[in-house]
Amino acid sequence: MTATPTIPDVLPPAGATEVHDWRTEDGKTARRFWGSPIVFEIAPVGSVVVQVAGAQFADATAEWWIETQGSERLTSPCRAPTR
Repeated sequence: MTATPTIPDVLPPAGATEVHDWRTEDGKTARRFWGSPIVFEIAPVGSVVVQVAGAQFADATAEWWIETQGSERLTSPCRAPTR
């Protein structure tokens, strides 16, 4: 990515706690952002950090995703519904 000037009319996405500078890559101008991390303790083995992240584009639209970091793999006790 190459640095581009700040785009002052575009507010950061709601809930963003960290917003990086605007950059242009592949002809698209965007900036990365993150929300507040949440730590989930998984007793007795460790913890998992879950954080909303994304890319905001110059037209104010954004793509959102979830990032995780942890000492344990996330699993779910859910099963497919039976018919």
